[in-house]
Amino acid sequence: MTIHVERLQDEAIIVYRYPEKLESNQEIRDATVAEADLVLKMPDPVIWVIHDTRRLTIDFGRLVTALVTLTTEGPEGADDPRLRVAAISSSELVKLAAKAATQKQYGNWKVSIFETYEEALMHAREDLATERKNEIDNV
Repeated sequence: MTIHVERLQDEAIIVYRYPEKLESNQEIRDATVAEADLVLKMPDPVIWVIHDTRRLTIDFGRLVTALVTLTTEGPEGADDPRLRVAAISSSELVKLAAKAATQKQYGNWKVSIFETYEEALMHAREDLATERKNEIDNV
C-alpha cells in the first residue's frame, strides 16, 4: 500500500494518510516527493503538514528508518521553513518519533501530536487564521 499525500482544497494544509503497514522506504520517499511538489506550488507563508498515522502499525526499527527518510532525505521543498508539522496517533512509538524529530540530526522539527484528525485539523486551521490576522495587522 502507499502513503496518500493530498492538499486540502483551498487550504495551506497537506495530509499524509498512512496505510496499516509500510512496505518500504520507497513509499516514504515517494510521499516526500509528492509533498515537496505541492509545497513548491504553494505561496502561503505557513503550510501545515499533518501525518495521519492512526491506522499505521510499525515497529521501532522501521520507525527510525522512516523518521530518517522523512526528516533528512527529502527533496527540495520538503524542508521548507514555512512548514509546520503535526501527527495524529495514540502510539507511543509515533510520539517518541515526534520527540526525536526535534533533534538536530532529524531536522529540528517541532511536531505537534493529536489524538484525532479533527483536533489536528482544528489546530492547523486556527494557527493559519492567526498567521493571516498577524499578516494583515502588519501591513
